[in-house]
Amino acid sequence: MIIDFFISIPLIAIFILVIKLIKTLRSKSSWKNFFDYEMLAVFIMSIFIETIFLGLIHIIFLKTNTVELLFLGFFSTIFSYVVDPYNIYLLIHNKNEKKYNKSRFALIGIFLLSFALEISIFNTQGFNNHLQEEKVSFVSERVHLENGAKVMHDGTIYLPSKSKITIDLNEQKYSNIFLKFNDVSLDLTTNFYTDKSNFSYLTNPKKDIYNYMELKNVDNSTSLTIEFKINYSHEDPYFTFDDLYLKEISFNSQMPLSFNFIRLMMMTLLFSSVLFFPKIFVHINNKTQDNTNSYKRLELKLLVIFGITMVFYISSLFIFKNTFLVNYRSLDIADTNIYYQQFDAVLKGQLYLDIPVDKRLLAIDNPYDPANLYGISYYWDHAFYNGKYYCYYGIGPVLFVIFPIYFLSGGYLPSLASIQQIGMILTLFGLLFAEIEAVKCFTKKSNYSYVIFLLISSIFLSLTFYITSYKVGGYFEGIYHVPYAYGLANMFWTFFFVLKAYNSKNNLKGLYLSLASVFIVLMMLSRPNLIVTFIFLFPLYLKMLLEKNDWKKKILQFAPCVLIVLLGAVSIMIFNKARFDSVFEFGQSYQLTVTNQTNLKVNYYTLISAVFHFYFQLPTLCNSQNGMPIFDASYLNLHIETHPYVSYTMGLFSAPIFLICFFIPACFTKEDNWYNRISLILLPISSVIIATVTMGYAGICVRYNLDIFPIMAFSTTITIAKLLEKYNDNLIKSKILLSFITFFMIVSILISFDYIFVRFDGITGGDLNGFLFDYSSFWGHYNLSSNISIFVPLGILIASIPCSILYNYLFRNKKTETN
Repeated sequence: MIIDFFISIPLIAIFILVIKLIKTLRSKSSWKNFFDYEMLAVFIMSIFIETIFLGLIHIIFLKTNTVELLFLGFFSTIFSYVVDPYNIYLLIHNKNEKKYNKSRFALIGIFLLSFALEISIFNTQGFNNHLQEEKVSFVSERVHLENGAKVMHDGTIYLPSKSKITIDLNEQKYSNIFLKFNDVSLDLTTNFYTDKSNFSYLTNPKKDIYNYMELKNVDNSTSLTIEFKINYSHEDPYFTFDDLYLKEISFNSQMPLSFNFIRLMMMTLLFSSVLFFPKIFVHINNKTQDNTNSYKRLELKLLVIFGITMVFYISSLFIFKNTFLVNYRSLDIADTNIYYQQFDAVLKGQLYLDIPVDKRLLAIDNPYDPANLYGISYYWDHAFYNGKYYCYYGIGPVLFVIFPIYFLSGGYLPSLASIQQIGMILTLFGLLFAEIEAVKCFTKKSNYSYVIFLLISSIFLSLTFYITSYKVGGYFEGIYHVPYAYGLANMFWTFFFVLKAYNSKNNLKGLYLSLASVFIVLMMLSRPNLIVTFIFLFPLYLKMLLEKNDWKKKILQFAPCVLIVLLGAVSIMIFNKARFDSVFEFGQSYQLTVTNQTNLKVNYYTLISAVFHFYFQLPTLCNSQNGMPIFDASYLNLHIETHPYVSYTMGLFSAPIFLICFFIPACFTKEDNWYNRISLILLPISSVIIATVTMGYAGICVRYNLDIFPIMAFSTTITIAKLLEKYNDNLIKSKILLSFITFFMIVSILISFDYIFVRFDGITGGDLNGFLFDYSSFWGHYNLSSNISIFVPLGILIASIPCSILYNYLFRNKKTETN
């Protein structure tokens, strides 16, 4: 404690000086009064609070991390400014008329509550002082080494991959186990086996905090076997290829304090937002304004950010060729991904892929039945027709991303990860631009600040960050994500230009419609099933067409866009006809995959199954070792399934904010025209159609939600903006609506963000420099069950929102009436 205390003193002093410097510069005050009694009072109070906090921590926790506790000084300083000790001194001596209001007392309570939650709920595993820690001797008779594990001369145990250590437990009760390794970063899975249960954990040996692991159902077990499985094939440089050694094994080990300054401040901000919601609401409500010129500057700023992002990323491709690009001439086309194979085919001027066909495959009457393919070598998820392999994925990314980079780089192709990431950037900005135009289209006035919040929220709700696959090893799942990346990007840019044309009052309407047509064609070349979303745009096209304007002008506006769509459609049909002898066949029916694609169909059972899986299937709670940090995709197989492939998934309404789409009919006013009403209602319906078709021809998989979540995130943003506009003049309804929308939005953001860690092809231990480890630890100790602790602060928030509203209306309104 003494070391922590003396290290924190200069940090507190520096922090106070920085705050004072910022205050002086902003207020343009005299530098003569820079050092004053207020600064001294805050410094003394910070030291006093720091002493109390450190004392509590060191009394409760036997193990602490000095580096983590450095940030406690910042929290103590901020808390001191909230306490305002100099003002207290002046009040005591009657030298100041400034009152110490109730809000400040409430804020002090929030800081204390947040600190209490940080050292208790988020560190529950540290309260095990009553357990007797037991260290295991590696040379004792109770330890048995297998599969290459051996004790070294320095007393450590060498652990090759798949080595095992069996420890006799003698039916003792153990709560956790701590494994201390040498200082190496490896992709390590520890599998535990007892005579009662089996479980596993993903960890990184380098960080001790990840290697405290909960022992499940091991009480009264006779032995515990630990298998150490190392994945040396991981591509992420976060992991190394070093040897693994075990230094220590301890049962019932005392957990160290896991202090997280960001978590502590976020709790403080959330609780403060709830408590002071009435004041925040007044500030937000006063910023409601007409949409006429509100968003022009926002679109311009967004355009600049978009341009800078694309220039930076494309430049990075060429500057860091070894990371982002692949030399085409070094590829073995027969042993690479299907997009490179399609690129190779186009470059060679042929329709089919230049990859070998097993002669036994040619001799089969029905190669599309998986039962006939046993023992035959074939390319998985490739279309096979008339003795040739084809790519049934859209050719758009090949023509408009891979080829330009190939020619600009002099023979290099973007890596599969880069192709996905470019598509993700295009999708993200397309979504934001489209939503801005949608708000302008469907509302006459809106709250600028809250719309910004909705735009940021939609990035998470749309699963934008899940567009890039983070599967371990070669990003091979990326071939399935590329169609979503570019299909969604082109869909949102289509939305943007159609809505831009709809909102346009100048001569650029024809240009916007033509650009929308270009993106419609690109969408068909990337993800054809998304064309269903055109039903959302159709009423808007109809209204523009039926407007009482000069017909010659309308012909000039609509003729180019119709011509572009026709040319694109005819080109796609010719391409399909040349490959599969059908203008409407993209290759899906001839896919070599889990089932016979030629026998699939869609019926009312498909609709029921799709609605359940894609919308109502709930996730399951989990620990970090078996999927996402808090929630994980669940598995349910209905007896009415029409497709044999039913994997893990999570329904849309698991994120509760999406339920607001049921209120779309209630968000309209008498002033809304029927074109806008029908358009907004048709948008969620389009997602149901897409879900049904996907269920019928592809089945169920977590990845398939990329067809649904983005569309519904877009719809949710518009619906919320409409509801807030409708009830803007009714302060009571508006305040209640805004509070519940904000709360459920935050919950939904957490759930949707959690989705990028889904076990199927989400972020695993080493991806993005161990982001899974860090994010999971944000909610508690990584490999322990304390992730459930998130529900405690959420529960407090749930209770505090209605309390805040009731207090505001039952008490403050009475005061107003009395006055």
